[in-house]
Amino acid sequence: MTCKGIKSYAESLGAKDKFHLTITASLVKIMARRINQQNVSSWNELLDKNEDLIQDALGVLYTYYSTNRLHSEQARTSLLAPDLMPIN
Repeated sequence: MTCKGIKSYAESLGAKDKFHLTITASLVKIMARRINQQNVSSWNELLDKNEDLIQDALGVLYTYYSTNRLHSEQARTSLLAPDLMPIN
């Protein structure tokens, strides 16, 4: 549901080709996991406790995905599972 909304927003801005499903869904999953693990109660608290997501979101994703897999055309249009480490 979240990814669908983000995709629709990107398309409304004329950026249809910029939406990347695997990156978006994986970051949403990582944020949800951290919210639960850290007992975060607000967006600002999440950002304060997870500066790595702001400063280097791709670097966070490279913990889970190889560069080739994450930047493949298939990953842009389909949700691919991580190949280095699961996102739990």
